[in-house]
Amino acid sequence: MDWASRYFEDIGERADYQTLVLRSGEWLEVLLGERIAGTSMRALVVALHVGCGGSPSEIEQRIDRDGWRAGLEESHGVADWPSISILAEQLYAFAIDGVVTDTRLPDDVEARRSHLEALFARAARLMELLPPNWEPNPRHPWSLSGTYASALARWKMDREAPITTAEIARLGRLDDKTVLNALGRQLHPDAKGLIAADEARGWLMGRRPRKFRPSRWLNASDDQDSRSPDRTDNEPDIVMVPVDAHGASFLPTLARQTRGTGSERLGFRIGAKGDEFVVHDYFEALDALKGMHPPRWRRPNAEGNWGIVRGEPNWRTVPRVEIDRLLHEAGFMATPSAQA
Repeated sequence: MDWASRYFEDIGERADYQTLVLRSGEWLEVLLGERIAGTSMRALVVALHVGCGGSPSEIEQRIDRDGWRAGLEESHGVADWPSISILAEQLYAFAIDGVVTDTRLPDDVEARRSHLEALFARAARLMELLPPNWEPNPRHPWSLSGTYASALARWKMDREAPITTAEIARLGRLDDKTVLNALGRQLHPDAKGLIAADEARGWLMGRRPRKFRPSRWLNASDDQDSRSPDRTDNEPDIVMVPVDAHGASFLPTLARQTRGTGSERLGFRIGAKGDEFVVHDYFEALDALKGMHPPRWRRPNAEGNWGIVRGEPNWRTVPRVEIDRLLHEAGFMATPSAQA
């Protein structure tokens, strides 16, 4: 799935770029009068319609008969008009995976950097000029302003600039309280309350490995497509799990009751002493352990007391069907492969 399709699947018609065009026309009517604004908006709507592959004669007839608003409503695919949607799609792709989606660029980091500088300059100008009450669905996480804020947070971090706790929350798709709870223990703000880029990056990779990944544009060999390099279309047949010094593996049987409701009560305590945190998803916990050197997690000893153990360098393979069985027995909901 390309980035444009992925963007539409996640956001779809909620983007509602037609609203921005409608507001522009209404503003021109107040500023210049209905006649001049009508002439201008007629030309604009026709250009939008033709740019999306529509027939100019059909849309011109509709506008002449019913006005430019009716023509805009009939102009299918306005959300796909390049000058409107590509900016948002590119910001979205950068916020999610730190990729540059312009396929015309060479596989060169500096070329990508120049492209991103121009992208954020244009986006900043758009947000500066966009009246607050014009934005469609402003409270949606991937609204135009939300997408820009998430992408800008990554751009700041990629340039090693310190970021706010709110920006960390955006990048990890977390609530602000979760990040604030880590202050002083895992995240150390400076005098202005900002977190160093490398510390924020490391915390996100350990805390949200399935939601946050390092920016891919910095890797010249990365093809920048919509699927991350570590993803496959099908779940793997085997799972790599860490093993402690006693030969015991990190398995779903180590799930414990935590705060929450339903299956969210089950979780895994991982991390070094003083830096532990709970992960409710087994595979997210595995991803977090992969980023630890060495990995550490809690398991019970022979007396039933839970203590922290350290993983050995060699991990072992476990069949995916066995992991799914253990997850089911532990009380987790069925996984995709278990349902197949």
